[in-house]
Amino acid sequence: MTRSEIETLVERGKAGWRNRDVDELLAGRAPDCIVESPFHGIVKGRDAIAAVYRSWLTAFPDATFQPTDLVVDGDRVVVFWTFSGTHSAEFAGFAPTGRHFSIVGISLFTIRDDYVVHERRYYDVTALLVQVGVLKARPA
Repeated sequence: MTRSEIETLVERGKAGWRNRDVDELLAGRAPDCIVESPFHGIVKGRDAIAAVYRSWLTAFPDATFQPTDLVVDGDRVVVFWTFSGTHSAEFAGFAPTGRHFSIVGISLFTIRDDYVVHERRYYDVTALLVQVGVLKARPA
């Protein structure tokens, strides 16, 4: 993929969150794509990835995804991002708290034959859970 095509793919992801469109979020994913994340572990295949997106869209219906930087090196792509939302429904067994969160993270993509075949996400799960109020931070 060219840098321009990768930029378009990242913008489609941003639009997918804005439009709450799982198909748009899955754009450019290979049918056997693998996603690794701190919260969901290793998820294989478009159907399983779609289920993860649906769980986030349900729990955080106002979620926003804002890519901030993009690094492209051959078939490897790094997207730096900010993700925020309000915990409005059950998520991973936690009852909704109505509290807002904002985290930063990165996604490392591997591209083959014009498709994302692998994504590894890095973000601070503890910070998210503290911000939405399901974990308590210890005073410093």
